[in-house]
Amino acid sequence: MNDSQSLVLLMSTAALLGAGHTIIAPHHYLPFAAVGKSAGWSNAKTLFVTLLCGFGHLASSLVFAGIAVALTFGAASVEYFQHFRGDIAQFVFLGFALAYTIFGLKRGLRSDADAACSCHCHAEDKIKNAATLGALFLIFLIGPCDVLIPLVILPALSFDWWGVLLVACVFSLATIASMLLMVAVILYGLKFVPFRGGKLERWSSFITGAVLLVCALLMFAHNHAH
Repeated sequence: MNDSQSLVLLMSTAALLGAGHTIIAPHHYLPFAAVGKSAGWSNAKTLFVTLLCGFGHLASSLVFAGIAVALTFGAASVEYFQHFRGDIAQFVFLGFALAYTIFGLKRGLRSDADAACSCHCHAEDKIKNAATLGALFLIFLIGPCDVLIPLVILPALSFDWWGVLLVACVFSLATIASMLLMVAVILYGLKFVPFRGGKLERWSSFITGAVLLVCALLMFAHNHAH
């Protein structure tokens, strides 16, 4: 197999792994759909936040991969740092999910009068939305993409920088496209759930918090399995 064939095989593998690792891990897309629905974001805003977080997730991993190659880190050192990043990300995510759930429970337990929209509620929602955006981006920024780094390090070790660029681009496009697709599909399904103006509205934040907790626990299980 010549170098060109090897690169095509590596790019094909990158595309499959990019899409596959995203779809089998709900924390890549479920939080965006749940938070967007609960917060009353438009579909466009929800997809934009997904895109932004996905880009931060991949960019930070690529930067680390570049540093690892430049400083000739050994495989053990790279694996250790990846686990360290993963531990931080999963605990930040768990804290975020718990905070969101507690906020949602408090909102749901208010009296009907207090649960109705008011100036206080609108101000509270603005703060919650800003904190949610920041937390989601931080979680995906510090969260490692374990699948990507070995893929780009392989051609980098042979100084095939064109190969590094192609593999990184293919993997990133497959990952972000899969995230956007899954979020779009879930948003389409959620349009039939009467959160806004229905009986579920006062509990929407609590339900979203519960979804986030499930995703956080799945992240712990996924990282523990690896």
